[in-house]
Amino acid sequence: MSLIERLVLRVALYGRFSTDKRKETSITDQMSVCERFAQQLPENEIVARYSDEGVSGSTRVETRTGGRKLMADAMADRFNILVVEALDRLSRDQVEQETIIRRLEYRGIRVIGVADGYDSTSSSRKVQRAVRGLVNELYIDDLRCKTIRGQTGQVERGFIAGGKSYGYDIVKTVRGSDYQVNKDEAAIVRFIFEKFAAGWTTFEIVNDLNRRSVPSPRGSTWMRSALYGCPRKGSGILNNSAYIGVYIWNRSQWMKDPDSGKRQRHERPQSEWKTEHREHYRLLTDDLWNAVRARMGVDRLNAGSTGRSGVRRSLFSGLLRCPHCTGALLVVDRTRYGCVTRKERGRHACEGIFVVREHTDPAPTRCTARRTVLRQGTTGH
Repeated sequence: MSLIERLVLRVALYGRFSTDKRKETSITDQMSVCERFAQQLPENEIVARYSDEGVSGSTRVETRTGGRKLMADAMADRFNILVVEALDRLSRDQVEQETIIRRLEYRGIRVIGVADGYDSTSSSRKVQRAVRGLVNELYIDDLRCKTIRGQTGQVERGFIAGGKSYGYDIVKTVRGSDYQVNKDEAAIVRFIFEKFAAGWTTFEIVNDLNRRSVPSPRGSTWMRSALYGCPRKGSGILNNSAYIGVYIWNRSQWMKDPDSGKRQRHERPQSEWKTEHREHYRLLTDDLWNAVRARMGVDRLNAGSTGRSGVRRSLFSGLLRCPHCTGALLVVDRTRYGCVTRKERGRHACEGIFVVREHTDPAPTRCTARRTVLRQGTTGH
């Protein structure tokens, strides 16, 4: 790079807004603010514009589409100044904000927040971003508390505080939203409960539903986890207490794993649950509901079993693909890989394929083979 090229400031702009309730022009407005500021800098050239729409500030930067491209170009030294409307556009997580800005500054990139006055060349920059980071994070905590307070109030007034549940339509009014029984879906719910209580396995039920091309809650084919879910958490069709007129809200909360940055669902104490009896939600008799509970068993209800033995791990699990549906091939028994779509959704969702493991997995080493022979010898084989 020549001396003249180095003297030209290569400026990048970044904008973000949180929810789909804000107008898309928010990004345009942010970019305008940043661009007007950049034009005041001497000998500058705006080389890149990055944006993320409908993304929370608590979401990790590198998991956003625009944020990921921003950081990749920063590491490739494609710009030397980053202009944002304010630091909260980068992140509302204090720890991540500090990490991102340190990474950028280490690469020699100047970070400027137009509205909050942040400038990484300032001697007070650490105090500035510490204070702004704390304020930005407290905003998220305050918003979360206000959201829960509003949702709790709606539940107490007889409305719902969540999304659609299979078997119901959502009817919106000026005051709030409520469930209304969907007759077609309610018939499928009764079918699932009746067959499970009669001894059908979840695999047999989803296979029959897919044979008849009954749309699943997500509009695709049915899979076993949609039925069984997690009994302890109340997820899955077979565990939805709304079907007997009991609406439970606030059973769980989403928390961000500080290591992975991914949101994980955590159960709340039962004392924090909000339980409402709403007879107009009822789709099932108490006898049918109790018959399903009895078949699941007390131990599995307390343990939160998914009704599956778990995914066996091996070298190529998830890497091999089914030629019919492109679904992953997982270990289905000691000797074979099989199509996960066929395993979880039935042969009417995919005819499936089996691959013998000895044709793909590496041959055991001599030591492994010797241990196997010794182990077989000690067990009398």
